[in-house]
Amino acid sequence: MKIKKVAVFAVAVMMTLSVLSIPVSADNRDSSFSIAITSTSGITKNSISVRKKDDTTSSYLKYNTGPYQFIAYVYGASGSNGTYTDCTSIINGTNKRRRAAIVTRGTKGYIRQDVREKYGTSAWASLRGKYYSELGTARGVWSPDSVPQSGCIEYNN
Repeated sequence: MKIKKVAVFAVAVMMTLSVLSIPVSADNRDSSFSIAITSTSGITKNSISVRKKDDTTSSYLKYNTGPYQFIAYVYGASGSNGTYTDCTSIINGTNKRRRAAIVTRGTKGYIRQDVREKYGTSAWASLRGKYYSELGTARGVWSPDSVPQSGCIEYNN
């Protein structure tokens, strides 16, 4: 009987420790996006949300419906109501340009950006889009931070 109690206790401790070792980040959840691409020029905001940027990982995007392709940007600001600037095209602290993040309908992947590097712990991110192949409204889900996931494309690395 005593051995059975010890075994049950040991299993309970191991289960607790395994749950505690799983990394958790509140802002890695996906949010919907909707970007109306109504002209062949200009960058359009996601009409749904801006998000807090918690770490220096790439932003995650899963593109479901809309134009066949569009160019995605992640803008950053210091605070949710700050002045947002493009953090996708130019590598922070350099004059080097990244290639455009051309996103194709039906794909999921990562957009490299430097929001957290530029704005620190008060960083916020905004997903935006620009015409590439056709007009329409791009819809899907995104997260300003990411975790490794199989089947993802590196859109602009």
